[in-house]
Parts: sequence; structure tokens; C-alpha cells
Amino acid sequence: MRSGGHPSHFPFLRTQAVGAQSLASAVSGTEVVAPASDGNSDPGAAMVVDRHPPLSRSTTMKTRTALAALTLTTLAVPLAAMAPATASHGKASAAVRSHGGCGGPAVWKMKAKPDNGRIQLEAEVDSNHVGQVWDWTIKHNGNTSAKGSSTTHGASGSFTVQRRLSNRAGTDHFVFRAERRATGAVCRGTISL
Repeated sequence: MRSGGHPSHFPFLRTQAVGAQSLASAVSGTEVVAPASDGNSDPGAAMVVDRHPPLSRSTTMKTRTALAALTLTTLAVPLAAMAPATASHGKASAAVRSHGGCGGPAVWKMKAKPDNGRIQLEAEVDSNHVGQVWDWTIKHNGNTSAKGSSTTHGASGSFTVQRRLSNRAGTDHFVFRAERRATGAVCRGTISL
């Protein structure tokens, strides 16, 4: 109710004048209590505006459940929009990476990611020495998918093998193995997508 307003100006509100002694008994339900506007100068006098009976426990729980569901739905929609798109077989579009040592100064790195219904696999050996010859093999779920030999080159003394392989049902497991011809040093890496 507006300040200075009289209850008769607001016919949609039910009002009831109460004294200080009956105010405590009147507050058993959900109520809005306002100062009396009937000119009563008694400081204990007040007016109960729009008194409602108390809500049942089941009504309160239903209201809380509905508000919780609405809140969760409101939060879930933006999160779902931020989720990454999936490729076939429900695999995420983000790349998976793996790396390790080769038992000497050389290191290997692998990366796999979905690519238009296939899997783009990249394997690298970095030995920091130019001119080394390495024989390599890529196995996909235990079967040889590619093999060859490469020579390290460039300032970093490395080589990279890239292949687009079939995207089989379920999780795809890849093994990359490279062996240096001159020394027999072996790099072996695994990755799954």
C-alpha cells in the first residue's frame, strides 16, 4: 500500500484493524502488516493487509521442486549450447594428444581427431638430429594400417607422419612404432579416440 493511502482506495485488498494484543494471534498465516491509517494514534495498533492461510507442506515442497527444476533448466540450456559437436559414433570433435620418450634423446608425439567420418592421425618423432632414417608402422585396433620410412629433417631434426584412417564403431586404438635403422632405438606411442 502506498504511503498516506487509505485502505478504501484499494478495494482489492482485504484489511482488518487489529490491536497490539491480538496482533500476535493474527500473524499465524502469511500476512502483510502495515501501520494503521485510520487516524489511530495508538503505537500498538496495526492493520493486517491481505491475510492468507498458511500453505500446506506439500504445496511448499511442490513450489520448491518446480523452482529448482526451472533453475536447473535455465542453467542447462547455455551449457548444452557450449558442448562440443560430436562426430560419428558419438566421439567428440576435440583432438586427443599423447607423447613420450624413446629411451634416448628422441621423443614422440601423437594426435588423433575426427575428420568428416574418418580419423586424422598424426605421429611425430623428434630426435634433434638431421638425416636419421626411421622405419615406422601404424596399427589400428591391432591391424597394420600404414607403414614406411622417414628421414629426420629441418632445424628440429624431426619427421611427421599423417594419415586419414577409417572411423570404426566403438573406441579406436592406435599404436605408432618407429625404429631407427642405425641404432635400433625404438619409439612406441599409443592413443585412443
